[in-house]
Amino acid sequence: MNKQELRYIYLSKRKKLSKEECREKSLLIANTFFNSIDIRTFSVVHLFLPIANHNEPDTFLLIDAIRQRSPETKILIPVTEPGTKLLKNVLLTKETILKVNKWGIPEPEHPEYTSLQPDLVVLPLLAFDKRGYRIGYGKGFYDRYLASLKVNPYKAGISFFQPVEIIEGIDPYDIPMDICFCPKEVYRFDNKRSDDVMVY
Repeated sequence: MNKQELRYIYLSKRKKLSKEECREKSLLIANTFFNSIDIRTFSVVHLFLPIANHNEPDTFLLIDAIRQRSPETKILIPVTEPGTKLLKNVLLTKETILKVNKWGIPEPEHPEYTSLQPDLVVLPLLAFDKRGYRIGYGKGFYDRYLASLKVNPYKAGISFFQPVEIIEGIDPYDIPMDICFCPKEVYRFDNKRSDDVMVY
């Protein structure tokens, strides 16, 4: 199926989930995540913050666990730079005050951009395929963000649902993931990485 068809299908599937189901699946994803990755391997982690009314996986569970398991790991969250379609990094601390913007995305009330480069990026997605390609809402924010980084981070997706066989219409600028975490399975993709990443 093509991207547009998959967006419609998986937005509908997400909408049908209850808040309790989203919470349960998010907890299971957090378990598979930390059972598969040694978070201490990473010094800077970028995570998206969930849009609650889109039933996205709850990444606050990952944030809380990273702070407990690896207090020295820095956590970055995205902010859309005004007037552009670019994401900028903001360092998330326990003192950061978040507010929900007009799109339903939690953002820092007073964002201060940082030049820190992540070595792990946790990516949002609606659907993904068995090659590691993902689709989001179609705005291309994360493809542009990944292409702008000076380093090649380890790219991890999180998904409530299993992969489709293949996403049709992949573009040259679409960047595949290295791994994707589902509630009960972990999918690894052979993207010819040679990094020393602790993945079990």
